[in-house]
Formats: sequence, structure tokens, C-alpha cells
Amino acid sequence: MNEKRKIMEQNPTVYVGHINGFSRVCAGRKVGLTAQLLMLKIFGLFARAGWREWISIDNHELMREIGCASETTIISARNRLSEMGFIDYQRGFKHVPARYRLAGKPELPEYLKN
Repeated sequence: MNEKRKIMEQNPTVYVGHINGFSRVCAGRKVGLTAQLLMLKIFGLFARAGWREWISIDNHELMREIGCASETTIISARNRLSEMGFIDYQRGFKHVPARYRLAGKPELPEYLKN
């Protein structure tokens, strides 16, 4: 693993970079509040997981994460994020949760570029 990648994976600026990039994109597009909150929670889940390529989480856990009572609302928000290119999603099946991957790259501070 090269040194820059190691710094990115261990540095909290990756988290902030993802949030900043997402916020900039949302500024000019209709994303919806539930989808925005879900994306922020997904960033947090990736941060807690050490920025692995994929994380697994079921709909009911996502519902608890954002305080949503409707699975349909979560699915709609997730589909919107996927359609807009923020996440890649692989559907789960019985007793196996769905998998998520961040589709974009974080906006890194200048000292991590090049």
C-alpha cells in the first residue's frame, strides 16, 4: 500500500472530504432530506468500519440509524442516492444484509494531493 493511501485511510480528513464533496453536489440538486441524512449516516458507518470498500447493513438498522419508521422511505432514499451516483448498492437477501460502497472520491485537503 502506498504511503498516501495509508495516510488517507487513517486520517479523519477523508471523512470530512466525503461530507464536503457531498454537500457541494447537494447544493445544486434535489436530493431530499431523508437521502441527505442517510448519506451522512452511511459516511459515519464507513468511517467506523475503517473505510473498507464495502459495508453490509440491513434496512432496519438503517431505519434505526436515522430514526425512520418506514422501510419504504429508507428504500426510496437509498435508491435516490444510488441513482445520483453517490453509492453503489447490492441487494441483500434473507438473513444477508445489503452491501454498500461509496461511489465518489473524497475531496482531499491540499497536503494530501499529488
